[in-house]
Amino acid sequence: MDWSECFKIKVYRRAMAKVASRPAPGEVSVSAPDSYSNDFFKLGLIDKAKPDSWAFLFRELLPDGVRGLSFDGVKPGEAGFDHAISNSELRKYALQALYYYKGFEFRYSSPIWFLISTTLRIPKMRVAWYWSVQALYNRRRLARRDRIRVLRVFLENSVTQESYVTGPNGLMAVLYGTRSFNHPYSDASFNYYDLVLGSLAETGDLQRTPGGYKLTGKGLTTLDQYEQEERRHEDNGRVQWILAGLTAVVGLIALIQVFVTIWEEMNPDPAPAPFQQPVYPISPPKF
Repeated sequence: MDWSECFKIKVYRRAMAKVASRPAPGEVSVSAPDSYSNDFFKLGLIDKAKPDSWAFLFRELLPDGVRGLSFDGVKPGEAGFDHAISNSELRKYALQALYYYKGFEFRYSSPIWFLISTTLRIPKMRVAWYWSVQALYNRRRLARRDRIRVLRVFLENSVTQESYVTGPNGLMAVLYGTRSFNHPYSDASFNYYDLVLGSLAETGDLQRTPGGYKLTGKGLTTLDQYEQEERRHEDNGRVQWILAGLTAVVGLIALIQVFVTIWEEMNPDPAPAPFQQPVYPISPPKF
């Protein structure tokens, strides 16, 4: 065993000791408000030949290895069996550490970064920053969108995503962002959009599915009719503005004419002076 493998094993064991200081319970709550009290770790080992799932769940640090639950050969959904791994066998696995803190989950694939991050309390600072920004966000009002705006959300997403399906939560995430879930009026907004989606399903503009709602052909027709009516309204408004402008110009011209007439009456031109025959000097007589 060379020095790099020895160093890897030491780092793995140091990360496991960190996890053993605050191990996660058997079931981790990830939904609010229970998750807001989370402050513990979980660590798993991944077989490099099967990187999509954990091969081993760490439970206990032993002097010559580690003990936990092995999932080698276990079918998905079944519980693992008790198993111990020696220190020399640790080098064959990749490590993944999870830190559950105040409703957040931080994942680490590097044991060194896991140790640095948790020692410097970087996750706690990130969570504190998040809730500071959330406090500012909560001062905003979640303005309600009408039925047409909701249909436009379905149209815009259906163009980019085939068979787009969503419900009140997904709709709120599109309209306001995921921070809206922690807004004081998030429940009221959820109930409002649940009613809107239900009413659109009753009119045939949306179709109710097991996963939520999706846009129908009638919904496209409703949007097209609304946009045509909106364009006609805009054209009528534009014509009204043009007529109002012409009326203002004509009124201004008439006002100028009245002003000129009044000015001429109040300031008439002076009468011309009478014509006088010029008087020339009499030349003296000549002798």
